[in-house]
Amino acid sequence: MPDSETNRDLWLKLLEDRHPAVELSAAEVETFMAGVRDRLRATLAEMTALPTEPDLAAFLDQRGALTHAQQRQLFADPALRARFRAMVHDRAVERPGAAAAAPATTRLLQMPIQVAAASAEADRFERRFPGGSLRIIPVGIDQQVYIVITFDDPTIAARALLIEHAGSDRMRRLDLPPPDGGEVVLVVDLAVTEDAELVGVLRDPQACGTFLR
Repeated sequence: MPDSETNRDLWLKLLEDRHPAVELSAAEVETFMAGVRDRLRATLAEMTALPTEPDLAAFLDQRGALTHAQQRQLFADPALRARFRAMVHDRAVERPGAAAAAPATTRLLQMPIQVAAASAEADRFERRFPGGSLRIIPVGIDQQVYIVITFDDPTIAARALLIEHAGSDRMRRLDLPPPDGGEVVLVVDLAVTEDAELVGVLRDPQACGTFLR
């Protein structure tokens, strides 16, 4: 393994190749290397650290986010994943009139994976789920579209939709505005990468979701 002096010489050569007009002292190179090592250690720690239960609660309660690395760790740890599922169920909206002893698949307000094809016509899209529907409709201005979620029971109030994708280790939380007469309306712009990805996920038959209260 190269010694520190060899490492320093390599960094000097690299910096000279990238910035031939800049003269750096050995001390400056050492400072630069120390900063790189610190950043690498911080990145590695973030990639390998398991999210804690408070991290998961903050994500579900709209008080924080989970990085992609944390989501990978979550899905890779069976015990943590089971705890997360329990936390989701604790916060899930229950369908009015559902029996307390009914299975979660019929008791909770969820958007399951699609078996039959959704209704799609040109730029319009609709998918039904037990207890409501989700539609994507052009606004008529540039690439903006409405995301319209309609609940069969107008008394239902959901503050977020937790969206997952079968076979993926990524998920997202879609925060919802207060419903108006059982209908939630959001406006997104397909010219914005994040919005376009969201609409793509909602259109995907392998996407599923749970409404959170």
